[in-house]
Amino acid sequence: MRGHILSKLAQIEGINCTALISEDGFLIERTSNEFDLSKLISLFDTRPNDILLTLVGEYGTVIGKKMKSGHILAVRCNEGCNLGSIRNELTTTCELLEDHV
Repeated sequence: MRGHILSKLAQIEGINCTALISEDGFLIERTSNEFDLSKLISLFDTRPNDILLTLVGEYGTVIGKKMKSGHILAVRCNEGCNLGSIRNELTTTCELLEDHV
């Protein structure tokens, strides 16, 4: 079920790949082997009070959202994508995933 939920998220315009990362930093599910989004957990370790982090880079953006369970849902996005829309989808997807982690 988790894989299906992540695949639906990855189909949203502007998203290249998605990943579900455990609270210990282990990769649980991902939609692409091309990118390793598990390193995002180290940024959340430095900012424990944040539930959403956005990293804007030269070739795209990475967004991570901390779930109530402590898991991280991460996406890699194309340049120029609608980040607001993607953040809303992340919130919805986190709620769906809470019952499956």
